[in-house]
Amino acid sequence: MKRKIFIAIAIVFAVFLVLAGVKTLQIRKMIAFGAAFVPPPETVASATVSEDKWQDTLTAVGSIAAVQGVTVSPEIAGTVSEIDFESGATVAKGDLLVKLDASSEEAQLRAAESQVDWAKVSAERLRILQADKTVSQSELDQAEAAL
Repeated sequence: MKRKIFIAIAIVFAVFLVLAGVKTLQIRKMIAFGAAFVPPPETVASATVSEDKWQDTLTAVGSIAAVQGVTVSPEIAGTVSEIDFESGATVAKGDLLVKLDASSEEAQLRAAESQVDWAKVSAERLRILQADKTVSQSELDQAEAAL
């Protein structure tokens, strides 16, 4: 039995010596490779120098908000036909800022003025006819009320 134990210990010791020898050879090869290692040369880039003109301004997309500002909105609906101030300008109370398109209102005014003229002519005609008792007093009253 002692002999079997001795043989087993001898086999384990032999395996250990073989493994240690293999590892020693590997380590020596690595040390030799490290000693002979030469790092690769550094890469150097070069370029020729030339003078160029750069743009004075750059274009960009973004949004800004004024620190102090005002939103101008009309009290009545309409199309803005003219803006009478510059961005960033200071304005005083009562200054004209924008003009609205008033072409339809001007047309309505001309129509109303022509109706007034027609009412004057109609009332004058009915006064003359009423003096001759050709028309009734109520027709004359209606024409004067329309006037």
